[in-house]
Amino acid sequence: MSCGLGRQDVHAGSFDFGLQGIEADVVFPGGIFHLHSALTGKFNLKNILGVVGIGVGLGIDATKIRKGLQEVDNIPGRLERIQVKTDCAVFVDYAHTPDALENVLKTLREMKPVR
Repeated sequence: MSCGLGRQDVHAGSFDFGLQGIEADVVFPGGIFHLHSALTGKFNLKNILGVVGIGVGLGIDATKIRKGLQEVDNIPGRLERIQVKTDCAVFVDYAHTPDALENVLKTLREMKPVR
């Protein structure tokens, strides 16, 4: 079963990355469901689509797959949003290589921030 952001067997019909995470319509053989995930970024959406593909391939009910994915929270220190008492969004990430930092900045730009 193919998974990805194009027209694979499992794909996101529509998706958006925001400060609160990912909103996506997940399309799979035999169905579609809307998903909100606390995770964010294109790489996490691709991982989510892979999980859906594995679950569907194993015959797991789509409702259970969706519920499980929605319960996944951010990993501390990995693009973790910190609540502050201002209108600013603050994120912590322990990107420790130039490539990792570049990926974090790219992911933050995907959220369409207002400066």
